[in-house]
Amino acid sequence: MDLKLTDEIDSSTRQRDQHYWEEHLADELRMETQTEWLRYSREHYAEWVRRYLRGGGRVLKTDAFEEIRGQEVLEALSERFEQVVVADLALPALRQGARLHGNRRVSWVQAPAQVQPYAEASFDAVTSFSTLDHFRTEVEIGDSLRELARVTRVGGQLLITLDNASNPLLAMRNLIPNGFLQGIGLAPYEYGKTLDAEGFRAVLAGTGWAVKEFTAVVHEPRALAVATARYCGAKRWLTPGLYRKMLRPFDLLEKLPTRLKTGYFLLALAERQSDGATAQGRSSL
Repeated sequence: MDLKLTDEIDSSTRQRDQHYWEEHLADELRMETQTEWLRYSREHYAEWVRRYLRGGGRVLKTDAFEEIRGQEVLEALSERFEQVVVADLALPALRQGARLHGNRRVSWVQAPAQVQPYAEASFDAVTSFSTLDHFRTEVEIGDSLRELARVTRVGGQLLITLDNASNPLLAMRNLIPNGFLQGIGLAPYEYGKTLDAEGFRAVLAGTGWAVKEFTAVVHEPRALAVATARYCGAKRWLTPGLYRKMLRPFDLLEKLPTRLKTGYFLLALAERQSDGATAQGRSSL
């Protein structure tokens, strides 16, 4: 187990974000009613890792949200890579993850997505599951993608999801004050800026990434899935198996032409371009 700290970051925005996530990320009571939904989501993430990533020496994961609640994603990454690095801004979450996963092949690093403490081309792949859609500005999304490209070797892979602004229901959600959504239990955390399908592809191309696969995933109506998860578990009427049987048919929507409108997340598999290709791509935007 290896726990490292980056140099102090002076940005007041990042300091504010750090304080927020340190207070809320490891708060189990905040997510208690969503336990089965979160487990179902982690199973999806692990499935995507096994489906899309070639594997290699070292992989970077951009936050510890899944690792403080389960082992599914970390197990899938460990199957594909010799070493896993989990980077998060919230130190308590990193400490909790390190306690739960006593694996010498995993490093826990305090760092925001926009500023990684690694040299260029340090990783064979990067995974980022709904991390960058918590920023306050679209500029921060681009800055993060550019930084993740810097630390990834040419030809290395990026597997990333963002909240899907092309989904009309999610677009409507983003018009509602976040404080209100948190108050009624539909938003456990602050939501940030995100992108629609066209905007996401453009930002990836302009920050050093060549898109290889692009789709929308998690087509279950989230509000319904979260509400139903409250009644799932021991001594409750809904078993985990039945819960999955109820949700799985919605995954068939990914095969339809309307998938970019029904998926809750946009998923992209991209490869790190050479510096020359990146410069050419930027000049053509």
